[in-house]
Amino acid sequence: MAPDLIAAYHHFGCNESDLIVMAVNISNTNLEVSEFNRQLGIEYPTISGPDGGDDIIPMYQVTAFPTIMLIDPSGLIHQNPYTYHLDTLENQLNAFGVAPQPCSPSKTAKIFTYAIPEQTDPPIFENQTIEINLLPLTQEEALVPTFTLSYGAWAEIDGVTQISNVTPVDFTSGSVIYTINAEDSLSTNKWLVTVHGGVSIESINESQSAYIYPNPATDVINITNASKLTIINSLGQIVKITENETQVNVQDLNNGIYTVQIENNNQIMKEILIINR
Repeated sequence: MAPDLIAAYHHFGCNESDLIVMAVNISNTNLEVSEFNRQLGIEYPTISGPDGGDDIIPMYQVTAFPTIMLIDPSGLIHQNPYTYHLDTLENQLNAFGVAPQPCSPSKTAKIFTYAIPEQTDPPIFENQTIEINLLPLTQEEALVPTFTLSYGAWAEIDGVTQISNVTPVDFTSGSVIYTINAEDSLSTNKWLVTVHGGVSIESINESQSAYIYPNPATDVINITNASKLTIINSLGQIVKITENETQVNVQDLNNGIYTVQIENNNQIMKEILIINR
């Protein structure tokens, strides 16, 4: 899915004040365009024909796709937009006096895409946090994420370089912090990645001392040696929290597999709970 029309202002420099780009895609929705931009790390504004770009095509008399249109520093729109191809685009821009400018190393340190094979649905990105729901019974000790970063950037966890689709990550604590280093080797950003719904081998072993029973359960579960209990469904959603209780009613929960997080004496353990009526 490539843009069908690109309008570029001024010249292709490296400073935001030097370049303003807008892209139009005539066949995809805004939602589809936004997802495409997110996956590729595209930061210039893009609109779709179905959701707002239809008027732009006749306004600028676009007759061929894909097309690029140049707006010079005075605001003059150069008519007769032309089809662009990578092997001829630079020559076409040079004809208007637009020359590529040398770029300094990027200061951007972002995670653009992130995925784990065992996830149940797409990750949720918010600010510099990523939330991922795992399949039930997923072991969290050595998950191998696939990710894309800003151009020239690299990722570290506790000083260890992370390679997409190669480096295993230990999520037994529930979260890890990535340090994203920008291409300029000076700018960095911290990103928090949290997983929900999995269970570690260590947690399973620790839970064998029967902190909750019966399991499978039907109506109630009994709790021993727990100051707080959190029940999480297969989507990573918290469905019940209790504190200092010895018995919990689970009649309101649907049949299925749940992760129970048990807290006691500053320790957090996990156990799989099956509800089956």
